Order: sequence, then structure tokens, then C-alpha cells
Amino acid sequence: MMPGEWSMSAPDDPLQSLRSSSEPVLCEMFASLFGLVSVDVDADFFDMGGNSVLATRLVSQVQTVFPGDVTFGDLFENPTPRSLAKVLDQAVAASPRPRSTDRPAMIPLSPGQSTFWFYQQLRGPSADHNIVLSLKLIGPLDRDALAWAFDRLIDRHEILRTVFPRDQGEPHQVVLDPAAARPGLRFVDVAGHQISAELTKRAALPFDVTTEPALRAWLLVISPDEHVLLISLHHIAGDGWSTAPLWRDLSAAYLARRDRLPWQPQPLAVQYADYSIWKQDLMDRESDGQSIIARQARYWTQTLADLPEELPLPVDRPRPARLTARADGVPFTISPDAHRRLLAQAADARVTLLTTLRAAVAVLLAKLGGGSDIPIGGLVSGRTAPGLDDAIGFFVNTQVLRCTWDGDPTFETLIPRVREAEIGAYANQDMPFGRIVDLLNPDRLASRHPLFQVMVVLEERHGVDRDIFGCVAERQEVDHLGLPMFDLSFNFFLPEAHEDTDAGMAGWLGYSPDLFDRSTVEHIADCAVYIIDALTAKPTMPLSELAVPLPVNTRLARRAAVDFTVPVTANTVTRPRTPRLDALCGAFAQTLGAEEVGADDNFFGLGGHSLMAVRLVSRIRSTLGTELPVRVVFDQPTPAGIDRWLEQADAGSDTSGPAADGLEAVLRIRPDGDRTPVFLIPPAIGLSWCYTPMSRWLADGFPIYGLQARGICGAEPVGQTLTDIATGFVDELRRIQQNGPYQLLGWSSGGNVAHAMAVMLEADGEEVSMLALLDSYPWDGEQTDPALDVDPAEADVQLTTEELRRVLQASPGTAAAIPGEHLPALARVFASNRSALLRHRSGRFGGDVLLFTAAESVEQGMDPSSWQKFVEGRLKTWSVSGNHYEVLGPEPLETIMTVINAELTADHDRNRVPAMQEKGVAG
Repeated sequence: MMPGEWSMSAPDDPLQSLRSSSEPVLCEMFASLFGLVSVDVDADFFDMGGNSVLATRLVSQVQTVFPGDVTFGDLFENPTPRSLAKVLDQAVAASPRPRSTDRPAMIPLSPGQSTFWFYQQLRGPSADHNIVLSLKLIGPLDRDALAWAFDRLIDRHEILRTVFPRDQGEPHQVVLDPAAARPGLRFVDVAGHQISAELTKRAALPFDVTTEPALRAWLLVISPDEHVLLISLHHIAGDGWSTAPLWRDLSAAYLARRDRLPWQPQPLAVQYADYSIWKQDLMDRESDGQSIIARQARYWTQTLADLPEELPLPVDRPRPARLTARADGVPFTISPDAHRRLLAQAADARVTLLTTLRAAVAVLLAKLGGGSDIPIGGLVSGRTAPGLDDAIGFFVNTQVLRCTWDGDPTFETLIPRVREAEIGAYANQDMPFGRIVDLLNPDRLASRHPLFQVMVVLEERHGVDRDIFGCVAERQEVDHLGLPMFDLSFNFFLPEAHEDTDAGMAGWLGYSPDLFDRSTVEHIADCAVYIIDALTAKPTMPLSELAVPLPVNTRLARRAAVDFTVPVTANTVTRPRTPRLDALCGAFAQTLGAEEVGADDNFFGLGGHSLMAVRLVSRIRSTLGTELPVRVVFDQPTPAGIDRWLEQADAGSDTSGPAADGLEAVLRIRPDGDRTPVFLIPPAIGLSWCYTPMSRWLADGFPIYGLQARGICGAEPVGQTLTDIATGFVDELRRIQQNGPYQLLGWSSGGNVAHAMAVMLEADGEEVSMLALLDSYPWDGEQTDPALDVDPAEADVQLTTEELRRVLQASPGTAAAIPGEHLPALARVFASNRSALLRHRSGRFGGDVLLFTAAESVEQGMDPSSWQKFVEGRLKTWSVSGNHYEVLGPEPLETIMTVINAELTADHDRNRVPAMQEKGVAG
């Protein structure tokens, strides 16, 4: 019998029947779990090699069969079939469990999904939360059968065809019809030497989960018998444990189709939407003081009361207001001897290997200045209810393990304290981490993980089935980038054969480059190796006798909590009451359900949380007609703070978005970031307002500058030729970025100017690493429109204004109307730029060009290939829906920015971290 296939008939007297049947059934479960023929009623789960992952499976199986509410704590305290049976005998009612049920009109997000949905609202679509799976397949492969299998996978698991739009500020799940989520698999011909670059590029493609399903898959075809399968799954629809049912169902469907056999799997007991509804119902019971979730709320608030606001760490730099640098990490190795001693120590203490590793990391953090109250992050699978093992979805939950001690303990006496924290966390794991944060309500910083800043996980490196799809398969590594979730992340890896200790244990210490230099993290990793070796060699040694031998910056560690915390509110000076400030106070009160909110009242201090922040922004938009980035609520969480931000935006200061008049030579759309800037070249109107929506879509870290025609303000004469215009923009560009490589993008005639700038920069010996043209075409006397040839002196102001309005329709809410005194100058710029375009003769650019064409423009006769004679490199062309003026609308822009982000991150990311999948607590 396979795990998860247990079945029993319902007894007439549950309690009496359990007493007579639970022990033998539990023995059978133990035996199946460990691959044994049988086990004794007194067999000990931990003596047999039990760990947290196996504990999750066993608890789930027990709950499937028996009506008792068995928890992780019960198993840890009662690790034999006999003792666990006694716990079952005392259980008289089952806990509520997810089941297939009638669904409401708006299916709620699960708590974990809400977190990822909020991150997208805060940062825009990104690849930061993609799970990337890749296999190299050698041998004959039926491509049609594999495509069919992907469609069946999407049919079977609703979560793979679910989108998460917002209705009146509230996100919800919409399950699409299977046909709307296809094609599930795309085929791409790729040369063998390009595989690594292709994988990296496609892994970095962002998802917009509000409009597209969270699964993408490509089969990269190298030859008839050599392929690479790449799957990208956004975390909102899956976790590390989801890969098992994904591969299992995909492989079974493929083999059935290939062999012309029916594939008729048992229907899933629970779809993810059913789980979300159950989770919402569970959370709604928190007001009932006797409910499971209310008891867990009390546990977490009591256990984490007075938790340190921030763990002092030996950082090299102050914590920034927002993260900018991509995650990085350093490898390390635990020696074979230390690995064996860790296992022996775990066996002696009757704990998991992960427990001993967490205890060792807690000692390390204490030695680095953290004191004796160390919060550490952990993961649990969350699949504790029946039927969830076969489901794909995000069930994993984050937990806080508070490791405390008094006096001068030994490693041996510290381990039981960590085990005690783990048992409590496992027994109360139904409470979502986000709700725990809301209950404790710590100060929120956009650059700091709440409640804990250091994660410790132990991952199982499962071997790949070498016969999957009937091919020889091997794992294909993919570099995958993301923002760091934690200041430090200790990742330990079990060998594929858990008992194999000959090679030691691999590790990866992830870190935030915003805080740490690589050399500092290397020191910390060396300290971890040293401490694990020393603690396991002398577990009875008082911790005071353990010295850290490496020169970690302890001065910074001691000061970290004080000096390196960015205040949530920079200025609390009382502001005069204005209608806008009153409206903001009202928006706060309505969102929070409060009678009144003062100008300096903190949104989060009044009970606000991340999803409420989204609702607040929506309410401010409807009340004031003002676009406000969600991150501003975190940076300035008071009505007065937001009022200041809006005031600075009105004054044209350094905020994300155009200034009040927006007519300066450089529009600083997003000036922050440590990567190569992207310069946007305006269309004929000379303004770059139309590009402001790109701030939402462009990958983090890339500053965005829009260049604009100086002649609009009448300060300087309008350039007479397109070369004049390009020369002026190059001069402005060099004031911001003195040397290449340069990245240029232009829409409409702005594309022609961008091309001319690229030619000039190359002639000066500079590199142009990206040239992107949006529905732009070389005229050069071949593609002409006589109506465009207008004498600047005769330009019609009203005509110019109508054209301007058409351009701004692609980016609503980005700027106010043009001041009337500037309209005549704007008309002259518009007419002059169009005439310059018609007279221009294009040069030849030596690099590649990304060309995005509007479908209706091509239908009307515009020829994308006309660029080829002006480009020495490759002309890469994509088509987007709509007409010329709709290119910068939401749907076309999504396609455009997906491609551009892939190009930018593939070529310009220097800090790369291996793809890490959340396998949770494995021990």
C-alpha cells in the first residue's frame, strides 16, 4: 500500500473502534513510511530515522484515517505507535478539513498567496518568486505527447490556470477554462552552446499574476534526441513540495499518450481553491476564543512577546529604505566528521538533524553579537490535511523559532530548548505568518523581513528519475535572480542518499549585498563551519569557552540595532490642516474602519497591514484622483507623510513619477538603482510622459530617465535636423552617465532618434548594449506621409494638443495638463521633429536591435524589415496587439517589458545566486 492510500470504514463507535484498531494501523503506517515490512508497536519514529518531512507525511496520513486532531507536537511527544494510539483514543472530534465545496462568487486568496500578490503590487511584476525546474533529456522524445501531457496537467490542477485580479481593491482567484490557459508548452529551437543563456533569459521572465496563469514551460530543442525542458512556476501557484505531483502527473500523462493508452487518474480530493476557502473559513473563526486558530493566535502572541525588533548582525552598510541589489551567496562545506557528529548528536538528543543545525546557527548568531534571544526563520510544508499531498499549490508556511537561553549553557543543553520551540511551532502551524506579523505589529521597513532576518533550512536534494519520459534525464542548472528575502539565509543540503556522509554536507549562505560585502559573508560562513565542528566535537563545553576566531566586524554588530535602522517616518513636524490632508485622514479612517485618524497616526500602528495598504492606495486614488505607489505607504505610513510626498511630487522633487509641470530636460522617472540606466527617447511631441508606466514593469535596480526636448520651455531653439536632436540628447545623456554601455529605447519617431544616438555613440567608441524601438520605422524617403511635413512656424496648436492627448492615453494619470503658455512652443517642437524625421537619412548601427511592432501598423503597410539595412547585428522583432497609439497600453507593454527585462537581466546581472526551491523543513 502506498502512502496516502489508507482507507477504513467508518466505525459505529469511533472511540471504541479506535482503541481496537489504531495500533496495528499505525504500525503499518510507520512501516510503509520507512520502507519496512513491519514495525513493532514500540518502534520509535526518531530512532528509525524520522525527520520533519516524514513527520508531516505521517501526521497527514493519520488525519486521513482517524478523526482525532493529531499534531506535530503529539508525534514528537509520542513517537511510537503505542503512545500515539493513546493520543488518538482521547480525540473525540476531527478538526475542520479542506474539502470540495460550493464556491463563492469571489474565491479568496490563501494567506500565502496574499503575500506574493502584495509583493507584485509593491514592486511590479518580477521573476523574484519564480520556481525554476529544468531537465536535460537525452533520447527519443514524443513532442506532441509532451505538449498533450502539459495540457492535461493544466486541466487536472486548477491552480495552474488561475489568475488573481483585483475587484474594488480586493484580490481574488479566477479559475480559467483549460483552453484559455494554453499553450502549456512552447517549442524553441536552440543551438547547444546557447542553452545556458536561453535558460537564464527565460527563467528571468516576470509573471503578472493579475492577468496570466502562473505556469510557463518551454522545450528547448537542440536536436531530435536532445532537449532541455524548462518550467517556470510562480510561487503564488506552487511550492517546493508541488514539484512531486507535478512531475508525477506530467510523466504519467506523457507515457499514456505516447503508448496510446488512456490516462484516467483519480480526481483530486481537493483543488487549491477549496483549500483557500477552507483557510479563509479557519481564519474567520479567530474571534471564537475556543477555536483552533484563536488558540494558535494566543500561542504566537505569548511566545513572541517582546521579540527583538531587529537581530544585530555584523553588516557593512546601513540598511537602505528599499532593497536595490540582487541576492548573492557563498558556498561552504561541513566536513564528513562534523556531519557524522551532527547525526549522532541528533540521535542522542532524539531530535532531527535540522534541530541541531538551528541550534548551532543560534550559537553563531549569539557570538556575532545577537545576545541570547535569537529569532530564526523556518519553513513547514503546510500539507497537514488529507488530500493535499497530491495537490499543486502554495501551502508552505513561514515560522519564527525563538531560541533563548539563560546563563552559560552547553550545546547539549541548548538543543532541547530549540526542539521545544520547534514543537510549539509545528503544533501551531495553521496560523499564517502574515497574521502573526499583524498580531505582533512590529515596525515595518520595506528592506527588513519582519520578526526575523535569518533563515535556516535543510533541503533534500532529490535525485532525478533518470527514466522520466522514457529518456535519460539529468538536472540542468539555471542561474536565477531575485531580491534577497532575508539578511542571511543558511541553506544546508542533504546528500541524495541521506546516510552518505563521506562527502560531508554542502551549504550555501545567501545574503543581501545591500548590507554585506562578500568578504564579510565569507567570514561568517567560515565561522559557521568552525562552530559546527567545535560544538559537535565538545557538546558539553560551556558556550562561553567557544571563541570566534575570525575577524568579523563585531563593532558593527554591536551597533547594528541602533545605527542601522531606517526610521519609518522621517519627519513628524505638525503640518497645517488642508483639504488634502483632511481627505487623507479620512481615507485612512475608512480603510482601517476607525472613527478618526490623526495626521501623524501610523497606518500600521493602527492595525493596517500589507493588503490594507493596497486598499488605502485604491481609496486615495478614487478620493483624490492621485496615483500613489504602494511603497510610499511603507516609507511614509501617516497621512502627514503621504501629504508631504504628494507635495514633493507636485513640486517636481525626486519622486517616482513626473514632476508637476514635467517639462524639464530630464524626466527622472525612477532615478534609484545600481544598474545601468535605461534612457527613454521621446516621440515627436518631445515629452517622455508616455513612458512613466514602465517604472512598474522594468526590473528592479535599473534607473529610468526620460529625455525631453528643451525647446518646449522656449529656453533654446528647436533642433533643425534629427541629427541635431540626437546630438542634444547624447549630450544630456552623458551628463548622467559619462561612459557606456548605454541602453536606449524609443517609441515612434523617438525610435529613429534613439537609432541615430546609437550610431553616434558607437562612432565615439562607446558600447550601446540595448537599442529597443517601439513601433518605429526608418523613413529615408521610402515610407512617407506628406501630412507629417508641417512648417514649424505654421504648426496648429489645437492639432498638437489633440495629438498629445492621444499619446497620454497610453499612460493615464501620469501628469497634469500642459500649461497653456507652453502650447505654442510645444506645437513648434512637434512640427519640427516630424519634419526632421522626413528629411533624415539613417546611419548603420553595429549592434542588435529589439523591434516591437503594432499589429495594425503592419497591416497598414509599415515594414519592420526596412530596418535591416540600417542594422549590422540581428533585428529581433516582436508583434504586439493594437495600433500605434496603443503600444504603451497595459497589455502590449506587458509583452514589451517581459522581453526587455529578459534581455537586461541576462546581460547585465553580475550578482547571481543559484535557484533555490523551498523544500521546507527536512531533517
